Amino acid sequence: MLSMGDDISHPGFAQCNGQEDGETNGICRVGRSYGLGHRDSNYGRSLRHLASNFHGASRAVWWLMLLLHVGSSASQLCQIPIAGIFQMRRSPAGLQREAAARAAFCDVFPGCSPSGGAFNIGTPSRTSHYRLWGSDNSLGINVTYHLFSESSSTANTDVNRAIEEAIEAVVSRLVVAILGPNSSSSSKGINPISQIFSVPYLSYAATSTELSDVATYPNFFRVCPPDSSQAEAIVALMKKSGWKDIAVMNTRDTYGSTGAAAVVTKATAAGIETLTQQEMFAGETDMNSISALVRRVKSSGARVIILFMIEQDAANVLNAAVIGNMVGPGWVWISSDGFTSTEFSLYGIEPAAKGFLGISQGTTYNNPQFFEFNKSWSEQTNVPGNIITNFRNLSATYSNIPTAALPTSYSSYGNRLNGYAPFAYDAMKLLLTAIRNLALTGTTLCTSGNIDSYRMAIADSMKNLTLNGTTGTISFDSNQDRLFAGYEIQNHDGASWKAIARWDFIRGFDFYPGFNEENSPVWPGGQAGFANAPPAQIPVGPSQQDDSEVYFYTILALIPFMAGGFYYLMKKKGDEWAEFLSKIIGDITRILIDVLLNLIDFATDALSYLYVLQTPSLSHYVIPYTVFMILAGISIVTYTVLAALWLWFTMSIMLICTNISIYVCLDK
Repeated sequence: MLSMGDDISHPGFAQCNGQEDGETNGICRVGRSYGLGHRDSNYGRSLRHLASNFHGASRAVWWLMLLLHVGSSASQLCQIPIAGIFQMRRSPAGLQREAAARAAFCDVFPGCSPSGGAFNIGTPSRTSHYRLWGSDNSLGINVTYHLFSESSSTANTDVNRAIEEAIEAVVSRLVVAILGPNSSSSSKGINPISQIFSVPYLSYAATSTELSDVATYPNFFRVCPPDSSQAEAIVALMKKSGWKDIAVMNTRDTYGSTGAAAVVTKATAAGIETLTQQEMFAGETDMNSISALVRRVKSSGARVIILFMIEQDAANVLNAAVIGNMVGPGWVWISSDGFTSTEFSLYGIEPAAKGFLGISQGTTYNNPQFFEFNKSWSEQTNVPGNIITNFRNLSATYSNIPTAALPTSYSSYGNRLNGYAPFAYDAMKLLLTAIRNLALTGTTLCTSGNIDSYRMAIADSMKNLTLNGTTGTISFDSNQDRLFAGYEIQNHDGASWKAIARWDFIRGFDFYPGFNEENSPVWPGGQAGFANAPPAQIPVGPSQQDDSEVYFYTILALIPFMAGGFYYLMKKKGDEWAEFLSKIIGDITRILIDVLLNLIDFATDALSYLYVLQTPSLSHYVIPYTVFMILAGISIVTYTVLAALWLWFTMSIMLICTNISIYVCLDK
């Protein structure tokens, strides 16, 4: 229960003190269903921290503090705080996405100003966090962007950390909306906080199909399409390659499980068999366990493997595959967007690179917004080490991050960047556009009367928005998922990732300039083109082909000798063998006919037995009929075994008699 002995004096909280389970209102039930009220749960501990911030505070004091915070004086700009939750640990991809969001903030608010110093991923954001300010005097607003992390010091995705950061953002910073989180698991985890405080949150990379439920996640939006659409793109790639068998490996989390399930379902509907599906825990580091899963894939016979997991997990799997000789010619690995575009050298898995295929969220390359964004990004690649820390000349710094995680050189990308960075850019721009549109109508945090109504106004504003962003046209369907899904097919040619084609539901595959079905994709063995796609199951190796040819020609050479021996026997002992064979064939035919008739008789009895079992009015015959069927089965089996023994005995006699008189054998 939300009640934990403290008086939580926020209008969004309903008091649950003294109420039984059946008497609690909807908010209390929501809290309990997520474990929020349990004293020993992580969620419960986080909410007790939240509650301690307001112990003994009255509702009047709460609103007085709020008014003082937002600066309602007419002589000041209205302060509007927002938050961003990103993966700020080992992955360069997470750092790129956050940098792209900051770029969007400063494009909307030229002259933006950072404050707060370094962002240290090793400490909670409430003690050390980064802020960015942007003002629009004509609208009378000043927006503050607060940076938070869903990563802990040991994991890229830490759901408990994301929940704590969301509570910190909503309670201590009084944010009106959240950009993020990055992962589907964290997006699912902060949902109760969002509902309690009516805070809309807009993700740039959470793609789990499970989140496509507006009744369960009423405040969740995303500018990236759900995994159900991505599964369609993966299956379309398999069909174009002519594959009928695959293996699937995924992490046992919201992203991996739901995405892999969508792939298996849609593949089955397309006539593609999943030979095996292997799951591992997200963040698994035990290479023995991972290697065992990889060996199971190998033993299944599949040679086309789909990975539905994020960067670090996929890298661990590929490391095990490299050790197990499961990369290179004859093997095809395809990743979901959680790994696509990852630099193989960062994880020491270069042998797996050539021929690797990946799906990424589609970006409209003929979009002038993307062209400008990508141009500005690529200019920073000329400044070693600054692609993240000095992007767009912002003074944000990141400390306590391993040097290997900073993309000091992205030359292999050309002018490209992480696939989700443009989505983070668009997410920030869409959120700020919603805030500005409200301000144009005179609606701000200072004029809304209370913070909850303003948060809901932002959600309504986003629902009705259509934005021409760097990733194309953005608008939302009834589940607040993005419409107009499109994906890129990326291929690593051994030197770098190449975006070879775009796929969407309407046009199917559309190759980019310089790529076509004859020269793309490049396969691990060096062949190119869909017509040269490797087989989906175990290929026949050269040694196996040689053995098959040896067996064939050996049998072929023996045929003349066998024919000569048969001619000699018939010529020398023709009459004796004719009589003997006639007797043998007659006996064998009679026995086989008897066995066949017995089996037919048993089959008709079995059909009658099934009819008795399915007819309630004949239930009193079930027991005697069951006894009869058991005895009949024993009789059939016994007769068949004896017949087989007789045939074996007869053939043995025939072999023994090859050198003596057939008549003697017949007499014996």
